[in-house]
Amino acid sequence: MQSARIGNGCGFWGDNLDAPVLLAQGGRLDYLTLEYLAELTMSILALQKQRDPQAGFATDFLDVLDRLTPVLRAQPQ
Repeated sequence: MQSARIGNGCGFWGDNLDAPVLLAQGGRLDYLTLEYLAELTMSILALQKQRDPQAGFATDFLDVLDRLTPVLRAQPQ
């Protein structure tokens, strides 16, 4: 591979859920990252976990995957 096209679809928890889908639809990407470890995200999740030990996870991640999976499957190999 001469070059790689890389997109970052989420920069923090609460970012636009459609961003990774739009990148995948129009970007002809080789790699797509979803970053849920931004400082803002980590501080929010830590506070949630302090209040409720069952919390502390980015709950929108599965929603992003639900939106993104059909788009990725439809891309040419």
